[in-house]
Amino acid sequence: MLASCSSECKDLSGESFCVHYKKLCTTNVNVKQACRKTCGLCKCATPMDCDVAIVGGGLAGLYMAESLLRHKKETKVCVFERDVRLGGRIFDYVFPQVPDEVVGLGAWRIDMAHYNMRNILSRLNIPHKDWNFYSNPRTETRGFFARDEHEIKRKSFPSLTQGKFKDMTCSQMLDYLLRKEHVDKIHNFATFETFQKHYLTPEGSRFYFDVFGYDGDLNGSPEGVVEFYEQLAALTGKEIRPLRGMSAFIEALAKSARGLGTKIFTGDNHKILSIGKQTNQFVLKTSQYEVSVGKLVVAAPPGAFGSVSGSVAEQIQRAPEFQSILPRPAFKGAAVYPTAWWEEITNVKDKLYPMERFLSNSDCLGWTLPHSGSGRNGEAVLHVAYKDGVCGEKWGEILKLPKDVMDREIHRALEYKFNRKIPKPLSTVYQYWNEGAWYLQKPGSHVSMKQVTQWAKRPIAGEEIYVIGSAYHPYRGYSEGAIMSANNALNDGWKIPIPSPPQQQYAPKGFADVNWKNIR
Repeated sequence: MLASCSSECKDLSGESFCVHYKKLCTTNVNVKQACRKTCGLCKCATPMDCDVAIVGGGLAGLYMAESLLRHKKETKVCVFERDVRLGGRIFDYVFPQVPDEVVGLGAWRIDMAHYNMRNILSRLNIPHKDWNFYSNPRTETRGFFARDEHEIKRKSFPSLTQGKFKDMTCSQMLDYLLRKEHVDKIHNFATFETFQKHYLTPEGSRFYFDVFGYDGDLNGSPEGVVEFYEQLAALTGKEIRPLRGMSAFIEALAKSARGLGTKIFTGDNHKILSIGKQTNQFVLKTSQYEVSVGKLVVAAPPGAFGSVSGSVAEQIQRAPEFQSILPRPAFKGAAVYPTAWWEEITNVKDKLYPMERFLSNSDCLGWTLPHSGSGRNGEAVLHVAYKDGVCGEKWGEILKLPKDVMDREIHRALEYKFNRKIPKPLSTVYQYWNEGAWYLQKPGSHVSMKQVTQWAKRPIAGEEIYVIGSAYHPYRGYSEGAIMSANNALNDGWKIPIPSPPQQQYAPKGFADVNWKNIR
């Protein structure tokens, strides 16, 4: 709760000062400071009475708040989110021309193996539908177009048609790469790229990522990427999505949390700037408020939390586990067109079907995906780009320029990708996740994802501090990891049992048996 006013401050000008300057108390710094001195708050401000402070209003933070109150473990829980919007990496957009199609500019969907997310879906009655990709996606590599991996290999990577990889699919090549005798030597390699190129050859490595995408993985610690892939091997490729996009999870959790008594504060005035400690209380400061609490939950990803100062925040940031996390930026973009021109292409080989992903790394667009719905006059939505790695960073830089510059660059890249002239869009939207769309481990960190998870349960020994979110769990890049991380904290700090997986839980498969194109 807020620190009480001293008699010295009250004597300065009294409560009447705040009343007189009420209209200025949130805009004028001098007035704001004087009001805080007299009675802690401007009359137009909101008091904060909190026992638990949760820093971050994304999926993990909202789920944590809702769970603490739902299980009756706490009564005064406050969530602080620096943005006006809740949700963090879960961010959806709707073009008014096609109001029933929700574009995922952040998280896309959940896999049937994600039982924690499915539990929330069921408990909060969130309407959903199947959201599976077309089974035979199209790929462009080095100027050639195909839907068959072996055809891609013959046309674009002819050197791989000889030797030990000639009959292997990409999944089989990954299985070969991750043989025990190779993984046993993984500590000799700096990055996943050097490890992969050594065993698959540089051409084999390029073939793998031109077929599967996500070449941002190349920069990660080789041990960390293997840990990540082991998590992905349990995915089914059978997926569902709320009718109103992944934001439906955020809206439902926020509504439930507020209904149970959670206080949610958003926007720049409630951005946590520092976290310190006085006696047995954690002290959180914003530009306008000072809040003291007994329990602290950090639900912000490393990039956002890294800017918070104060003795407690800095002790968390200095930990080798926190330092070991490698954010991976990513770019997404979408456009609405007068018609679904990609379906009007007469050549069957070139036509793109609803929910068919089209991968091309040649001009940095990565994945392109047509949505299935249409507007009243036939308008249609195309997810034009989804790219990580160096290409994602390229788009992030261009996005700093005027929007019409980005529109022209994306349009040119699409014309190359589809090998034809295409119509101009009615509207576009772009999102660059500069602080990280998902997370790997830094090369040379010598810290595993599992060690990060263990540390996050109690980052400072003996203190009631918990760090949660998908960045701090091996299930990185998926909403399921955020919930699993929060469940660890709920169990460790409040003895709330961790939900058990269903009896018929999907078992991890061998790497050769995973359809990697459908699970990422």
